[in-house]
Amino acid sequence: MKRLLLITYLIFLTSCTNFIASSITKPIQFAENNLATVGDIKMNYYSVGEKDKPTLLFLHGGLSFSLLYKNFIEELSKNYFVVAVDSRGQGGTTIGDKKISYYQMAEDIDNFTRIIGIDKYYAIGHSDGGIIILYLSKYFPEKLIKGIPIAANYHFNGIKIADNIPNIALKILNKSYQKLGANVNKVDKIKPFILEMWKTQPTFTNSDLSMIKTPLLVMVGKKDEMIHQEHTVEMAESLGNAELEILPKANHMNILSSKNNIQLVLKRIQRFFES
Repeated sequence: MKRLLLITYLIFLTSCTNFIASSITKPIQFAENNLATVGDIKMNYYSVGEKDKPTLLFLHGGLSFSLLYKNFIEELSKNYFVVAVDSRGQGGTTIGDKKISYYQMAEDIDNFTRIIGIDKYYAIGHSDGGIIILYLSKYFPEKLIKGIPIAANYHFNGIKIADNIPNIALKILNKSYQKLGANVNKVDKIKPFILEMWKTQPTFTNSDLSMIKTPLLVMVGKKDEMIHQEHTVEMAESLGNAELEILPKANHMNILSSKNNIQLVLKRIQRFFES
C-alpha cells in the first residue's frame, strides 16, 4: 500500500512538474528566437516589437530565463523593441568556460550588443538582472541610456540567501531548461556557482555607487522577502543619478508577474524613460 501511494505521489509530482515547466516556457507572442556567439558562449535571446522603436534590453533573475517574464515582455514590446537575453549558463544560453560572475555577465551583454549591432539601449533587469545593470552602468556605460534595476542588491549583505533551493523548484527549472534545449540537469551543474556568487557578490561600496552617473530608476516591492528595503533605499541615495520607487503591494517575484504590479511598473517605466 505504501509503495502504491509513493508511486502515485511520484507520478503526480512528475505531472505537476511537466505542467508548470510547459506553462512557464510558452513562447513570447510574435518574438524571434536566436542564438549569438559571444566569446565562449552561445547566447540565447528573443527580440519582439517594432525595430524602429527604442531598443530595450531585458535581463532576467538568477537561475531563471527570459520566457518566465513572457507577460511583462509582451507588454514592453508595445512601446519598445525588446531584446530579452538569457544570461551565461542560464535558460537557453550555454555555460562556457569562464567563471560565472556579475562582471562576466555584464561583459557578455556588452559584447552581445556589439555583435548584434545595438548602438544605444535602455535596460530593465530583475534581481540578478538588475545587478548586471549596475555593472553595466559602472564598467560599460557607453551604450546604456537609462537603466532600471528591479529587486536588486548592490552588496551581498543586502539579500537573504537560503542555504539551498527547494527540490521541487530545481525539478521545475531542470524540466524548463530541457524544454529550452539545454542538457539534462543543467541547473544542477550551475547551481553551486550561482549560490556561491550570491553569497560573495556583488561588493559595491557607497563610493562605487556614487561614481555611477547613468540615470537609474531603482525599484523594489515593499513586501520583498529577499531584499532588505533599507538596503535598496541606501543604494538609491548613494547612486550618482537615481530615483527610487517602492511598490506597496509587490514582493520579489510578483513585482513582474502580477497583472496589477505589471501595470504600475509599466507606467513608472514610461515616465522615467521619457523624462
